[in-house]
Amino acid sequence: MLMAVATVTLWIGTRKGAFALRSDERRRSWTLSSPQFLGHTIHHIVQDPRDPKSLLMAAKTGHLGPTVYRSVDRGRKWREAATPPAFRKAVNSEPPRAVERVFWLTPGHEREPGVWYAGTSPAGLFRTEDGGEHWAPVAGFNDHPMRAQWAPGSGTPDGELLHSILVDPRDARHLYLAISIGGVFESTDGGLDWMPMNDGVAADFLPDQNVAFGHDPHCLVLHPLEPDRLYQQNHCGIYRLDRPMRRWQRIGRTMPERIGDVGIVDCRAPARGLRCCARRCAPTCTLAPQCILAPPTGRSGPVPMPARRGVRSPGACRRSTPSPRHCIEARLSCTVNVASPLRDYTGGAATVSAQGATLEEVLLDLDRRFPGMRFRMIDEQQRIRRHMRIFIASREAHELATPVGRNEPVHLICALSGG
Repeated sequence: MLMAVATVTLWIGTRKGAFALRSDERRRSWTLSSPQFLGHTIHHIVQDPRDPKSLLMAAKTGHLGPTVYRSVDRGRKWREAATPPAFRKAVNSEPPRAVERVFWLTPGHEREPGVWYAGTSPAGLFRTEDGGEHWAPVAGFNDHPMRAQWAPGSGTPDGELLHSILVDPRDARHLYLAISIGGVFESTDGGLDWMPMNDGVAADFLPDQNVAFGHDPHCLVLHPLEPDRLYQQNHCGIYRLDRPMRRWQRIGRTMPERIGDVGIVDCRAPARGLRCCARRCAPTCTLAPQCILAPPTGRSGPVPMPARRGVRSPGACRRSTPSPRHCIEARLSCTVNVASPLRDYTGGAATVSAQGATLEEVLLDLDRRFPGMRFRMIDEQQRIRRHMRIFIASREAHELATPVGRNEPVHLICALSGG
């Protein structure tokens, strides 16, 4: 007698949005949902193994800034993070850093139910303790005295990526991460301090092939049955490390060598070998089943487009609260024409009103009514994002301090790019 098998949901992140592929109980028939976040690049979707109803999604459009969404109903509806991952503001002569994309998401230890980690490009590590609503930089890594050397911003096709954040299931303070290009790093104190861990890994593309950092790991995994064993697929080979040793052993020389002994490890049992995979292990690869498998939802067919934070009806978007007379004089009312990628925040409205004597005041007023909208246009260093163009009447604004005159419209435009 055949036993019934639970249905499976495979979450698929693409450059055109997120899709859910749901099986029947025997996994012989699959139903593909309609896209969620159509037009967004979805870097990572992860189900929380501590709370199977919860998922996080790292998303970005081609023009707007990066963000994180959370679902608490198995992906039916999504809510944007109130404070997405962002670097602290640069001080003195520090080079300013701004998150270009949130690339990786990892649930925290099972004893820390609200904790998640995020990896970004340029390489940055971020942590949330409330399930993804508010994110903060992990200063132990982002402000480490060696960070600029560990992650100097070396260009890869999709930028410098911090990925493969791993939490030791026996110790919440024991963490690993990988940077492409940078290498593998370890912390034993919850992220307060870090050390490179790249001994034995080749660096064929560098003049000194025995450097302590500067390597190009594509995917790093912790064996689910033997947490003292790690594997990495690197630009220069496949490697295994058995702790407490710190020197990696190359194990992929029988695999194709064109780029990095192409392959990944099958972690279902300690004795299993290797199987072929794509050149670069995607975040939702089979090495991390918690990233792609969801329990039965009891729902089939298309998934509705997500509800967004701060969304109001078009009529409500045009209403503003009357201000005292001195505020009206100081903060002039203006019309704001909203680019289509931003209209999810305004309930679909192409035109809204806002108050402010400068561009900064106008954007802050918009963000009070449409939370999250400003960060998609302005990065954490208070700069207009490179694919945004903002005009006040016919003048392009390059600074947030640009004045907005009486009855001057503000135009929020996504720059034309691509081919």
